[in-house]
Amino acid sequence: MRALRLLPGLLLVLATAARADDMRHKDVACLAVSADGNLAATGGWDKTVRVWDLEKAKESRKLEAHTDAVVSVAFSPDGKLLASGSVDKTARVFSVETGKETQKLSHPSGVESVAFSPDGKLLATGSEDMIARIWDLSTGKVTVKLEGHRRNVRAVAFSPDGKLVATASGDETVKIWEVGGKLVRTLEGHHGRLTCLAFSPDGATLASGSNDQSVRVWAVATGESAGVLEEEQPVNAIAWTKDGKKIASATMKDASLWDVSSKNREKTIACGNARGIAWRGEKLVVAASDGTVKKLEAK
Repeated sequence: MRALRLLPGLLLVLATAARADDMRHKDVACLAVSADGNLAATGGWDKTVRVWDLEKAKESRKLEAHTDAVVSVAFSPDGKLLASGSVDKTARVFSVETGKETQKLSHPSGVESVAFSPDGKLLATGSEDMIARIWDLSTGKVTVKLEGHRRNVRAVAFSPDGKLVATASGDETVKIWEVGGKLVRTLEGHHGRLTCLAFSPDGATLASGSNDQSVRVWAVATGESAGVLEEEQPVNAIAWTKDGKKIASATMKDASLWDVSSKNREKTIACGNARGIAWRGEKLVVAASDGTVKKLEAK
């Protein structure tokens, strides 16, 4: 194994048997990878957002606009914008190219989740005040408030066609809404607070992760359960493969790769407390609580 110190606090580790490229962000809390796979973004309890060049395993930008912990980040579909949500009661939007803040979206309480619509024109935010909001980024105004959860909204996600928004809450439920604000259905089955959400690439299925140590898979059209993936630790993050056949999950102990149809765990990858997970081609990018951002072989 070789380790190369690139910058203070940034370590690239090259392992021959199970290659992992490590980048360091102390107190990392969340992760996103751009659609083209070139960049990753992390948010942390150190109040910063950092942008990483994944090919070079190098920090390319550090954004210091927030005044409290950053707990959610998301790239726009075209990769030109980066959104972040923070305990400081704001969601902020940055230009990826320049690093300049383009919008500051104020909330009455902390922002726990952010997600762009497929066309990049809308931003959904989930907040500690139990409300999810949909923002028109051309005006910086709220167009819809999604109200109905009984606890904080921990995760938000748009369907691939942009017609639906899913929200997950500490009240142990998932709700599916029309973008215009009409509640379509409530999904019940988890027995712990929800932490993450992700639509399958075809939009037919929704996966949700929870502190109850499970990932549940739901049929979007009916709301019926399509299976449960039983973990051994609380689930922090999930990500679908592009073909929609597999789900990667991140827990407080490791990362796993699941076959959705059989519900079988195909692989377990030791990486410590994983706070975020995303695909970059056939590699998984994992942000761990030890402050590392890793590229791991998963297939």
